[in-house]
Amino acid sequence: MNPPRESPITKLHNFITDSTFTPPPDWAHHLRMADKNWSIRAVVHGSTALSFFRRNEALFAGGERAASISPVEHLLIGASGCLALSCLAVLKERRGSATPIEVTATGTKAADPPSRLRLIELAVRFGSEIGEHEAASIVDAAEKLCTVTNTLLGSPTIRIDRSRVPQESPQDLPEIRAETG
Repeated sequence: MNPPRESPITKLHNFITDSTFTPPPDWAHHLRMADKNWSIRAVVHGSTALSFFRRNEALFAGGERAASISPVEHLLIGASGCLALSCLAVLKERRGSATPIEVTATGTKAADPPSRLRLIELAVRFGSEIGEHEAASIVDAAEKLCTVTNTLLGSPTIRIDRSRVPQESPQDLPEIRAETG
């Protein structure tokens, strides 16, 4: 009798969370999960393309992908980018012009299972011509427009269609080639 096979979804989850396809020992689970965090910075100025940075490494600059990006970083890109564009929309409506806007999204992984972010922090910075009171007012208005952060705050229902998971063994699946720059 063959041992039960891990589903492709489980294998993908393990790959994404930096583990091998063999589960770690029970004692190692807590160590792997503690204190892991990601940080993404979205920068926009007027009509220029939105750019994203991981630490000081460009992920997307001038509309072009510049680096490999993890799924968690895509989530943070969505949150920071949507809030940056929402701030830009409010700023253009109020002033008719734009100033540099920078939104940094930092995600911290939960220490306990299941694997997830326990905290997403968003920090918004404007150019020097925007005062503290006006900045707070712009962010308050932008929060109402930001579809991504409003979705995350609303704890959306997520449905996973398991009926379409391929039943082939991994060696039967099509080869996936990494993109090269």
